[in-house]
Amino acid sequence: WVVSGSYMMKAKGPLSYVIVLDVSTQSMSSGLLQAAIFTLNYWIDTLPADDPTKFGLITYDDSVHFYDLHADQKQPKMYVIGELDDMYL
Repeated sequence: WVVSGSYMMKAKGPLSYVIVLDVSTQSMSSGLLQAAIFTLNYWIDTLPADDPTKFGLITYDDSVHFYDLHADQKQPKMYVIGELDDMYL
């Protein structure tokens, strides 16, 4: 997907990424999840320490899990959405 020229003329903020990972038993047993996490760790470690990039994390199996990753918390909070047919946040 390529953005239009008029969009590119707007003030630029920090990059934002939403990372979505399959955490099902099949994903874990196949090694897919481990490979994805290894790759993400490597990529994040290459970012400069003062990089303002923002991240969001979603994981899923038979439910969807959203995470509150604010830096001021001691550990992330996880919100589980079990009703997949009519999700509401």
